[in-house]
Amino acid sequence: MELALAQKNSQLIKSNQELDKFVYSVSHDLRAPLSSIIGVINVAQLDTTEEIMLGHLSMVKGSIKKLDGFIKDILRLFQELQVRS
Repeated sequence: MELALAQKNSQLIKSNQELDKFVYSVSHDLRAPLSSIIGVINVAQLDTTEEIMLGHLSMVKGSIKKLDGFIKDILRLFQELQVRS
């Protein structure tokens, strides 16, 4: 019985480690393109003086920042859950 419990515990530890790697990978794979897009928007904002275009770029940047914040919130929640377990 103790052997079975040790094996289950080992499997859970391995699953948690794999989940950690997955969450890190997904967050990186999602956040990296967002950072690149923000960089392009910043350059575009420097290259134009048209108020309408600046407004559109600002709206896109705001949406990207909201998405990035959502991803960060998910990561924080996951980390809190990991600490509790």
